[in-house]
Amino acid sequence: MEVWFFRQDKEAKIGYSCQVRLAHKINATYYNDKHYVWFSQAFNPIMNGDSSNPLMLYLWLDRAVKLGDVNHPKIKDLKAGLQRGVDAKRADGEITTGEEAAKLKADIQSADISWFRPQILKINVDKIDEQRITTNGALFLDEYLVKELHRDEFEIIVE
Repeated sequence: MEVWFFRQDKEAKIGYSCQVRLAHKINATYYNDKHYVWFSQAFNPIMNGDSSNPLMLYLWLDRAVKLGDVNHPKIKDLKAGLQRGVDAKRADGEITTGEEAAKLKADIQSADISWFRPQILKINVDKIDEQRITTNGALFLDEYLVKELHRDEFEIIVE
């Protein structure tokens, strides 16, 4: 399925994503610095729901971290998602032992709230082969997925 959706003008094609420090650390340490990233073309895509809006995600996470709200629904959601990611990487053979997977999942579950501090990524879409970008059943018009975003394809612009 072809997913060419970006502006066709001469400007560089960019995307924005909100990630947390813990996800970045796990991707860098365990997954060969390949990042699983949902992104949008706009930092505040008005037509997306709040759960697919980098600005709103940043605001929720920033507030939860600053308040120490370990029970915030987004913190719980991220922990569960990161643990599902470990299971997927174990199934793919990228995590080679069950013990390593179990330890990583336990570390995610017990991670201090500070590890959920949000980061805003600016993605250089021009560097990504369009075959690696998918909508993967996204609910909103400005919501895209890159399963293996390489470190040289983005920069952290807010940390």
